[in-house]
Amino acid sequence: MKFSIRILSTKKNLLRVKFTFTASSEITFLRIPYWRPGRYEEGKFPKNYIGLTATAEGMQVASRKHDGYTYRVETPKGSEITAEYTLYAAELTAGNTYCDEEVLLLNPVNSLMWPEGREEDPFDLDLELPEEWDCATTFQNRQPAVDAQMFRFQAKNLQELLDTPILAAPDLHSYSYHAGGIPFHIHVSGYFPEDSGGIIADFKAFTEVQLQAFGGFPAEEYRFLLLFLEAKARHGVEHEKSTVIVMGPSAHLESKDMYNSFLSIASHELYHTWNVKYLRPADWTPYDFTGPSPSRLGYVAEGVTTYMGDLMLWQSGVFSDDEFLGALSGHLQRHMENEGRNNLSLADSSVDTWIDGYERTAPGRRQSIYTEGAMLAFVCDAMILDYSEGERGLSDVMRELYESCDPDKGYTEEEYWNALKAAADKPWDALYNAVADGRGALEHFFTEALTLAGLKLHVSEQTKEKETWWGTASVKTPRGLLVNYVARESPAEKCGLREGDVIETVNGVPSAEFRANTTESVMRHSSVMLEVRKGYKTRTCELQPDGKAHLVSYKIEANPSGKADIFRAWKNTFKKK
Repeated sequence: MKFSIRILSTKKNLLRVKFTFTASSEITFLRIPYWRPGRYEEGKFPKNYIGLTATAEGMQVASRKHDGYTYRVETPKGSEITAEYTLYAAELTAGNTYCDEEVLLLNPVNSLMWPEGREEDPFDLDLELPEEWDCATTFQNRQPAVDAQMFRFQAKNLQELLDTPILAAPDLHSYSYHAGGIPFHIHVSGYFPEDSGGIIADFKAFTEVQLQAFGGFPAEEYRFLLLFLEAKARHGVEHEKSTVIVMGPSAHLESKDMYNSFLSIASHELYHTWNVKYLRPADWTPYDFTGPSPSRLGYVAEGVTTYMGDLMLWQSGVFSDDEFLGALSGHLQRHMENEGRNNLSLADSSVDTWIDGYERTAPGRRQSIYTEGAMLAFVCDAMILDYSEGERGLSDVMRELYESCDPDKGYTEEEYWNALKAAADKPWDALYNAVADGRGALEHFFTEALTLAGLKLHVSEQTKEKETWWGTASVKTPRGLLVNYVARESPAEKCGLREGDVIETVNGVPSAEFRANTTESVMRHSSVMLEVRKGYKTRTCELQPDGKAHLVSYKIEANPSGKADIFRAWKNTFKKK
C-alpha cells in the first residue's frame, strides 16, 4: 500500500494525496480517523478532504460517503485501486497538517485515509518537496531523496503511519545530543537563537533525569520537531518517537517567561514517551481511530505528565525553586478560579473532553485534566514522599507501572490506584473517592500535601490586577476584555457578568484602554457603566465596586521551619541515586 503526497498550492494551502492498493473484496471502505492521539475529542478531519475519486486499473469506479468518516468504494477484487483527493491544510497547530511557502507539517492522522481491514499491512509513503527543502521524521527505513525532490518512507502498520509526523522546510536547522546512549535530535523551522548551546544543555539535563526516572528509553531515537512563529502560539503533541511543538512569538523566546514555557512543554512532551505512548490506559490500547475512545484516566495521562514535566525540570536543575513552585502555584490559581471543581469529578471530566473538547464550556462545568490532574499528581507525590521519608515518590510508582504493565493491554484505573497503594500506607481510597471520583475537595488535600512536602502557602489580595475590585479576571482581545472568571458574590456577578462575556467599553472608553489608564482607586470605589457583548447582543449594565478585593493570589514557597529534609530529598531525588 503506497501513499504519494505533494504540495499542490502553497498560496492556497493545498496538498494532493494519492494512494494505491490491491482490492481484497468487491467493496472497500476507506476510512478517515475520527480523532488523533493527544487530543481526546472528535477531530472532524473530513472537513478538509476535497474531491475524492477512485479508479480500478485506470477506470473510474463508484464511490460515495458511507458515513461522516467513511467512503464506500466499488473495487473489483484483485484489481489495483488508486484513490486521490485534495487536502486543505490551512490551520497551523502542532497536531494539524499545514503547508505554505515556508513550511510543511504533515500529521498523517488527519491527512490520510486507509482501507478498512488493512490496519496491519505495511505502508510506503513518498513525499515530493520543493527543491532545497529538507525534512525531519522518525519513520522507519528513511531513504534519502531519490532526486532533488522526492523522499521515501516506510511504516510497519497503520498505528505507526498515523502517529509519525513529518516536518519539512527550506530553512530546517538541526541539533543533536546524546543521553543514556540514545540520540536526541532537535529540528527547527523558524527563528532559533544562534547561541543554542544553553538550550541544548537544558534539553539534555531534563532528558537525562527522565531517563533515570524510568531506567531506560522505549525507542532507539527521539526527535523534537519545532516550529517558531511570529504569531502567538503554544502547542505540543506527543508521538512514540517524536514531538511537534509550535511556539510564538519567536521574538520573545529569549524572555525568561517564554523560554520557561518552552522548556515546560518540551519536558512535558518527552515525558509522554513513557506515560501515554508506551504506558497507556487500556481504553487506548491499541488506539481505535474509528470512533470515540473515552477514558476516566485523562487525569493520569495529562495531569501526571504536566506535573512531572515541570518536576523533572526542577530536579535536573534547569528550573529554580521559585520557577518550579511558581508553576505549582499557577495550577492552584487556575483551580480556584474554576467553579468546575465543584460540579464534575476529575475522572468524569476526563471522559467529558469527548463532549465539549478543549474549547470554552458552559461556565464552571468541569475540571481540567491538566491543571487539576497535575495538582492530584502532586498530592500523590507528597503522600509517598512523606511515607518514605523522602526516599520514594510518584516517579517510582510510574516507573514500576511502566515496567509491569503489558503494553498490549494497558492499565486500568484500579491498577493505577493499586500501584499507589503498594507504594505507601496512606488513605488512597479517601483521596480517590473525594478527588478523582468526587468534587470540591482537591484544595483540602492539596493544602495538606504542601505541609508534607516542606512547603507553605501564602495567600494575598491580588491587587496587582485592578479588576480584583470588580471580581473578574479577563484577557485582552481585539473586541475588548474577554471575561474568564467571575468571583462569587462579587460586583461583577451582581451586575450580571459571566464567563465568555466581552466587556467592550467602560464609561464609553474601550475597555482595555480604560483598564490601562485608570487608577486602582477608581477601580476600587467608582461606579462604572459597561457595554458588554453577550452572545449576539450588546447590553449595558452598571457595576458598583464594594471596596473589597474579590480575587486573591496564591504563592507556594519552601517552608524553612517545616519538613526541610523532605524538601531537599525531593529536590535532589536523582542526585542521590
